[in-house]
Amino acid sequence: MPPEAIHNLRDFLDATGWRTIYSLNLARANSDRVAEEARFVATTLGPRLIAFQIGNEPDHYVMNGLRPAGYSFDDYFGEWKKVHSIVRNAVPDARFAGPDIAEDLT
Repeated sequence: MPPEAIHNLRDFLDATGWRTIYSLNLARANSDRVAEEARFVATTLGPRLIAFQIGNEPDHYVMNGLRPAGYSFDDYFGEWKKVHSIVRNAVPDARFAGPDIAEDLT
């Protein structure tokens, strides 16, 4: 997200009194960009940031052409752990929330 959008989000959160969970893009993750984005978001949103979410609807990554057929939870979790480590190094006190999924798998 461009810095202006993060500043606008902070203004919105301040105006409403709300807090947010911020999703980092796992589908197209770049290590340098993820660290920089996490630092900027944590600094800009401050106490309005509840947690980072790593990835959004990973159960649709194959269907959306973002991962090859056969992509599994184990594949996702391996990617998640790498990004988690990057974010934790960039923002040592970061908190994390689970990703949303698009299907009811029960």
